[in-house]
Amino acid sequence: NRYYWGVVVPMLGKHFGYTKSEMHEALKWQFLRKPEADPPTVGSTRKLSTEEFNNYIESIQVWAASEYSIVIPDPNEVEGV
Repeated sequence: NRYYWGVVVPMLGKHFGYTKSEMHEALKWQFLRKPEADPPTVGSTRKLSTEEFNNYIESIQVWAASEYSIVIPDPNEVEGV
């Protein structure tokens, strides 16, 4: 969670010109949307298991790299995380 809020969200927020909160909401909309729900809704990162949260972050990394050439370092590549 510290890595997500300290690295992933700020990196992308800076690129897109969003605050941390706005970027978090945009990422949830992109990757945790539940269109089958009535009405459609967005999942919560707080309710994700560790494995689901890791998959969420990995999906964001792949998307950022392939769509925008933004390389988000892995947690073990970032000092203090």
